[in-house]
Amino acid sequence: MARRRYLFYVAVQSLIDIYLKMRSKFIAIFLITIFLIVGMSPVFSQTPAKISNNPRLLVQQGEDFYRQKQLSTAIEYFQSAANIFAENKDKPNQAITLTNLGRLQFELGKANDALNNWQTAEIIYIKLGDQIGVTRNQIYQASAFKKLGLLPRACGILLQSLEIDKISCEKLTTDKLEIILQQNKIHPEPDILLTGWRSLGDVLRATGKLNESRYILETVAKNSSPSTQANTLLSLANTYMSLGNLKRDRFLASEVSSLSLTESQQDNYRWGCFQNNNILLPLEAINEYKNAESKYREVIEISTTPIAIKAKINLLNLLLARSKFESTDNNDTNSLLSQAETLLSDINFGNLPPNQNQIYNKINVRLARTCLTQLTNNKPDWENIIKEFSSAQSQAEIIKDDIAKSYAIGNLGSLYEYRAWWLKQNLNKSNKPNKSKNIRNNRNDNLCKTAESCLREAYKLTQQALYFAQPAKQAFIAYQWQSQLGHILEEQGKKENAITAYNEAINTLESVRYNLLTTDADVQFSFLENVEPVYRRLLDLLLQTKANDENLLRATEVSESLQLAELENLLRCRLDTAKTVPINKFEQPPAAIIYPIKIQNRIEVIARIPSSKKLLREQSDISQQDFNEALYNLESLRSSSKFSEGRYIESAKQLYNLLVKPFENELPEEGTLVFIVDSTLQSLPFAALYDGKQYLVQKYSIA
Repeated sequence: MARRRYLFYVAVQSLIDIYLKMRSKFIAIFLITIFLIVGMSPVFSQTPAKISNNPRLLVQQGEDFYRQKQLSTAIEYFQSAANIFAENKDKPNQAITLTNLGRLQFELGKANDALNNWQTAEIIYIKLGDQIGVTRNQIYQASAFKKLGLLPRACGILLQSLEIDKISCEKLTTDKLEIILQQNKIHPEPDILLTGWRSLGDVLRATGKLNESRYILETVAKNSSPSTQANTLLSLANTYMSLGNLKRDRFLASEVSSLSLTESQQDNYRWGCFQNNNILLPLEAINEYKNAESKYREVIEISTTPIAIKAKINLLNLLLARSKFESTDNNDTNSLLSQAETLLSDINFGNLPPNQNQIYNKINVRLARTCLTQLTNNKPDWENIIKEFSSAQSQAEIIKDDIAKSYAIGNLGSLYEYRAWWLKQNLNKSNKPNKSKNIRNNRNDNLCKTAESCLREAYKLTQQALYFAQPAKQAFIAYQWQSQLGHILEEQGKKENAITAYNEAINTLESVRYNLLTTDADVQFSFLENVEPVYRRLLDLLLQTKANDENLLRATEVSESLQLAELENLLRCRLDTAKTVPINKFEQPPAAIIYPIKIQNRIEVIARIPSSKKLLREQSDISQQDFNEALYNLESLRSSSKFSEGRYIESAKQLYNLLVKPFENELPEEGTLVFIVDSTLQSLPFAALYDGKQYLVQKYSIA
């Protein structure tokens, strides 16, 4: 084995000598292919020497520790070797070692450390005149920037690595990409450039440029070599899935007024998984999901274990997402659940080394398994779930990854919160004291036995998770735990503390929301499930019966922020608010600014009267069913074929009484009424509201 390694080293060193002499593009391409094939194994001789001062032996030891799945120890050896190469001014070997060290660190979730080493390696390769080494490290840096949420920087450095310096990421279109790809003649280029293009497709997906991402990845998939095909298809499948999610979310936003959510769905427990039996998944979303499914299955067929596992997990989540909607010929729920069950039993992590991705994968598989349990009306295996999360936490501690540790602990906290709800549901259903006692004491285990004790444990764990993911450093994860704290405190009846927690969550969220729009990161994200409820829970608390002026003003700000967040999510772009002017600051302010806010079985309306600086508020109880019916009548009866004046007037007057009548005496006689609405009321024809004598538009201009 040692002789074989030595011969391999000699062969590669010879190639390097030839490359340094000829510096031809062909040799450069060939060399980078060699580096990609050898992967994590640096190409050094194995000359025996003392470990303290022989960098080649340190690298060999590092490789051995890597194979033994002792990644943290392997990093120490690679770092020592890189330091000695630097002291010896052995720049080529220093650059190679730093590149591989960065890959190890990235695998362990240490994106900042990896980025620093790749940037140093890039500088060395620039001095050596090794363009392939420069390109490789720039592509690696992009993956670190993406992991850190710095998407514009990730996109910029990828364009630099691909020598596309005449256009910015924001101005990339499919037409421009077509010209660029034709000019670059992508198919004869080496694997490293294909990897760069694939990475650009991933970053464009994360920034919301889904059509551009699709075009790049479909083009790369047609030209990939066997060694890069699986990763390319996985990226393409992820883009198809994002397109499906986009079409699904836009459909749900347009249909939100007709959704009849149960109390548990409105509470939005992280571990809750519910079916929308009355909602059909739009066909255009199904088609994108089917494209994604096809590619995921292709990846599973052709790829090695880690990539196949990721494809299986993503496919599992796709099947479960579809299973939450009403069954049709194109979306057979029973078949989807059966496929999910088969796929779940086929996911085996084996002896893969513990790293951040593996910890995320195991957590997400457990979330998926629990979702499948609920969708098939079975009881969660609480003890086993807790054991698995404790194991994930231990693995994160072994590799010293605070982020993975936070994700494991935070999810465990949310599990206890969900169990508190579950216990309440079962106790309420039984309604029998003796049966309730059995539910609390029927097992000799370490699980919390009452909702109160479960919430206490949930609070403690969520606080720990937040400690390991400080908002200033890891906002992507921290806002979730801040929101979770708010929900737990709310369940405990501590409303003021809950308001503080929700406010902190939204402040954190505002700093990273754009980078969360379409992310397919291992930390699971959905706008409808993870972002929108944070705003709505805070609005609900701010607008409790004794809400003061300060809370009312904050409610208007939160309502505006929610609308902005919804628009950015639907458009998949950042809306520049730097130069916006508040409506009440206009030279000619409107007659009134009205904020209708629908919260479960009531509607809150806040009116700001700029001329008098008054802030008014009205609350009306109305069931979701009655509200939906009134909206439906106004929305559907506008067409001449269905118009019924009697039914229309009745609903128009009902909604006028809810939204405008309470403020009639405070409104100026003329002017403009501005309605600030979220997705629940965006389709309401406010101009056609009726006061019993005339339509609203006959008296006011409407905006």
